[in-house]
Amino acid sequence: MPLSSPNAENTSERAGGPVASPPKLPSSGEVVQLATDVARRLARRWGKELDRTSPDEQRVLEIDAEYERAGFLSLLSGEPMRLGDPRAQLIGAALGAMAEVDCGLAATLLSRMAAMLPWSEAEIGAALVDGWSASRLHPRYRDSLWAWGWRSSLPATVFREGPDFHQWELVPPEGLEYLVVHERMGLRACTSAEVRLVSRARLDTIAADPELVQDWAESVAGWWATIALSAARAALRYAADYARTRYQGGAVLARHALIQTMFGRGMEGLYAADAVLQRGFAGDRRTLRLGTRLAIRAAEQAAHTAQQVLGGYGYMRDYPVERWLRDVKMAAIASGASAITWAHAGREEFWGDDSSP
Repeated sequence: MPLSSPNAENTSERAGGPVASPPKLPSSGEVVQLATDVARRLARRWGKELDRTSPDEQRVLEIDAEYERAGFLSLLSGEPMRLGDPRAQLIGAALGAMAEVDCGLAATLLSRMAAMLPWSEAEIGAALVDGWSASRLHPRYRDSLWAWGWRSSLPATVFREGPDFHQWELVPPEGLEYLVVHERMGLRACTSAEVRLVSRARLDTIAADPELVQDWAESVAGWWATIALSAARAALRYAADYARTRYQGGAVLARHALIQTMFGRGMEGLYAADAVLQRGFAGDRRTLRLGTRLAIRAAEQAAHTAQQVLGGYGYMRDYPVERWLRDVKMAAIASGASAITWAHAGREEFWGDDSSP
């Protein structure tokens, strides 16, 4: 059953006429169940094509249509989403459930959501660039952009930053050259492309409150981290099933204390990182930023643990853990969780943002 718009007004007749009641959000359980059902249906529909063929834009558009029918994009309708909005946790729940089935399907939904520019008064679909919707370079256009979830029929957004404003310039598809990347890059159902701006023509300019934009950027990065956590959990579960039947040293791997410790540390890291991430989604920007980084690190460590249990790098292509590990690495890149994030967190904590080089 599709999700209804969380911002649709409910009215009840009273003596003074219709009175609007607060919008009713679906429960987390409902969102998870629907996301799981949709992802499984899409995975069955294409089966092994997702593994054996390159990402295909037409397939992405068909996936978009499924998500539209399911009502996932309605979670972004209505008021702009600020940090602490309960919709952020619902979106994270949907992405996590989808990633348990296939990370590429989750990434396709995230790229479409991230391209909706929900801080604008009108819903504008724009191609996802540099991980979430914009090239954040000042003051000139960048020559080449990396686009996740590429959809050539949509305009691209180029970010411009001023002292007290943020704005986007919508560049029409005719002003772009792009090369769809066909290498196996992980996130298998989600197309990626290298995009080059060849025209300064603009469709529109959209200004936004810098704080609102920052909230959205932090949320999108956290959602990428949610995808990474789900991929790592799937990898550990697969490795656990393997350890239950694989004999070594006279006993199955699952009975070895070292293996049990490795799995325990892996799951501990995933649960702890997810707890910090959820606290951040509840409204603490600094915690969300740090939770994103912790989640990526925990996911990478857990995926490597699964890989080690299965025999290491030499056996990667024999098991699906290879794909989950790639997906974790790609989600890490898309989230921006890198040394830059550490530097930003250090400046904010000890010297203030004005200390940037």
